[in-house]
Amino acid sequence: MNNIEYNKFILKPLNNIQKDTKAEMYICKETSIDYIRHSKIKNIKVVAFSNNRGSFIDSIYKYIFIDKIIESSIDLSSAGTGDLLVFGNYESIPIFIRVYVGKQSEQILSSDSLSGQFTIDSIYMDVSGLNNEAAIPVIDIARGIADLKRRVIRTINNPSWTIKTNPITLIRAIKFAIFDGFKVLDGLFERAPEEKDALNNISTKEFTDLFIEILLSDKPSLGIKLLGKSGLLDIFIPELSETYKVKQNSEHHLYDVFTHLILTCDAIEEKDLTLRLAALFHDIGKPQTLDIKKQSFHNHEVVGSSIVRKILIRLGFKKRVINDVGELVRNHMYCYTREWNDDTVLRFATKLGITKNNLNTLETLPLFKLRRADRIGNGLKSNTPITQKQLDFEHRIKELVQKK
Repeated sequence: MNNIEYNKFILKPLNNIQKDTKAEMYICKETSIDYIRHSKIKNIKVVAFSNNRGSFIDSIYKYIFIDKIIESSIDLSSAGTGDLLVFGNYESIPIFIRVYVGKQSEQILSSDSLSGQFTIDSIYMDVSGLNNEAAIPVIDIARGIADLKRRVIRTINNPSWTIKTNPITLIRAIKFAIFDGFKVLDGLFERAPEEKDALNNISTKEFTDLFIEILLSDKPSLGIKLLGKSGLLDIFIPELSETYKVKQNSEHHLYDVFTHLILTCDAIEEKDLTLRLAALFHDIGKPQTLDIKKQSFHNHEVVGSSIVRKILIRLGFKKRVINDVGELVRNHMYCYTREWNDDTVLRFATKLGITKNNLNTLETLPLFKLRRADRIGNGLKSNTPITQKQLDFEHRIKELVQKK
């Protein structure tokens, strides 16, 4: 079943309710966005206008599983207003229906269209036409369909006001930019840092969830840059903001510390959260250990290990992730030389958990993967992510562990 077929299937109960009750029903918000883009619908949001409260309730019980129905006309945050608020699900897809009883749709939808975050949020598609896509009646006062086709994000109201009244707007905009390739207009990201009080209302969990999604995306650097541009890094990970424009010795590094960190994160090919966290934070201790005269960062791996543990604890990561990332950061500066004696090599191998069982996959060890990504993100060494000295080291480990 492709996405188009799936969406028609998942919206079928709405067709049945509409036919039974003759109510006006419109899918809206992200449901309309997914439907138009032929993306799989993840939740169903509906605005309905019915002249018969009882028959409408009977019909929704008939076709969908109801969690609760609230009789209310008060504003319930993002749920909006309505005479009835219906919460349920169909085939495990959450459904929210805002029901107006005995009221005209035109004025309510016109007002509703201009109260959303983005123009693409203000598209209302008549349920009665969903089976005939060429003839679906649509209310699109804010011209959201045109913006969807152009792949742009525009706020309906002033961007600063939008962020101030609903800072989660910023998280949504970042997701559209990263995962859907939308261009965000109206200076939304540029104005966001000016609304620091509003950004502080974003919860740590909301930020961490977004941060993890970014880290596990195809190119984490794009999202991390937007976190910086929008002011969210300054609030939630100020230690990373401090790496901006921290210059490094040009003989060994092409980029400043921040750019090097995000490119190293990109260089971790597999979507492994622990590895990408380690890559992003492996030099986080450099601003605190900078010796300007010597252009060096002595002991930055030790300082960085302590810093990254505090960051990850603050963001609510699990203890195992915190410990694993901390250890990778602390050990990423290992400096093997051919003068190491056998005992030193074996101690190193033991510390990394190398045994006869994994000798043939040394290149998959997290610390070695981090070393390769570090060189790729360096800018001057990307053509040789694995040095001959590293290959010699791995060969020597294999020989010594095999003899044990």
